[in-house]
Amino acid sequence: MKTAPVSGDLAARMILSVYPMSDAPDIPDPRFLAGVELFNRREFFDAHEVWEDL
Repeated sequence: MKTAPVSGDLAARMILSVYPMSDAPDIPDPRFLAGVELFNRREFFDAHEVWEDL
């Protein structure tokens, strides 16, 4: 069974009705950012340890 393509605006509204977005600002956890910093310094084990606590 084929369905008609959905326009971008309608598709966005359909998705948001299922997965509502919060109005709160999206601020990452400082521990996540610390893990990213370690990862970028190629300290993979230490990054993993930080992220594991999350």
